[in-house]
Amino acid sequence: MQKAEKTKAVCLQARTKSLSNSNANHQVMEDIAQQTSETQHAMIEVKAEKGVAHITNRQSAADLIHIYNMSGQCVYKVTLSAQSEITIPLAQGRYVLKMSTADVEISIE
Repeated sequence: MQKAEKTKAVCLQARTKSLSNSNANHQVMEDIAQQTSETQHAMIEVKAEKGVAHITNRQSAADLIHIYNMSGQCVYKVTLSAQSEITIPLAQGRYVLKMSTADVEISIE
């Protein structure tokens, strides 16, 4: 391994170790949640607003969507038709949306 590659590997290991700290992991999850409050994955768009999640399917096929709370309980399940959208009322908290194209974490205020 050349010197530059060793330095890069050491930096990567140091970053990995610093992220293994539970506080750092929590901060990373906070950052991800903020970034995904309004996000697009493939042709599915998810927007979180006060008390609701707006999901738009721009695909040419239907998609099955499961919404889980942070305890892992499925709180909502829907098949979203092709080229359609839905607004789902949700209590305040964090949720994980599982779709065929991606998993998204959102925060509802």
